[in-house]
Amino acid sequence: MTSVSGTSYTDTAVSASTAYSYQIVAYDAAGNTASSGTVTVTTPAPGTLFSDGFETGDLSQWTTSTGMTAETAHAHTGAYGAEESSTGSATCAYKTLPGSYTQLRATAWVYVVSRSTSANLIGFRASTGGSVINLYLSQTGKVALRNNVAGITTTSATSLPAGGWHQVVLHVTINGTSGSVDVALDGTSVSDLNLTGQNLGTNPVTSLQMGDNTGGRTYDIDFDDMAVSQTSP
Repeated sequence: MTSVSGTSYTDTAVSASTAYSYQIVAYDAAGNTASSGTVTVTTPAPGTLFSDGFETGDLSQWTTSTGMTAETAHAHTGAYGAEESSTGSATCAYKTLPGSYTQLRATAWVYVVSRSTSANLIGFRASTGGSVINLYLSQTGKVALRNNVAGITTTSATSLPAGGWHQVVLHVTINGTSGSVDVALDGTSVSDLNLTGQNLGTNPVTSLQMGDNTGGRTYDIDFDDMAVSQTSP
């Protein structure tokens, strides 16, 4: 327990990749008190370039956002998540990263509320502004990859079930025609999406995409605890 005056506090004694719970108890000069609810947050892993648990109650940490909203119905941790819900319009957000990278890992918790078409989850975009690769759900609900540089789609045999939270991880290496990509779902490698010898171009990644920038699709999908980290060559 820590006592402070004023309306802000910074906890400097936390560890990486660890969940912490906080509660505020306010008091006045007469000794009257009022307690807040408890909020749980998870600190970023070492090397994290960007993370968002959406506890700001909006998408203000993202560079641009179209059609996406903060929501409270299915938060993975804390009180808020983000939602892409559409019956035809694009719903997506982009985050410009602090540099240019040839190796990156993106992690997201995903809750599929409903879906009747394919739907994009997360992806990386290059310094040219074009999409490099996207991790998405196929028409049949399988986890799939779209290599937008080479124009190749790879669909796995693994489904992402609706009605609960699942962690997805997308890891890419940009190295011309010798690039690679691998995907994990709930801590388990999706073996048929672990691909080498991939032409992902030579332009480094500069931004993260969340959600679907393509119209004509119908879905309701929630996101939480997004993070992007740099990996070693």
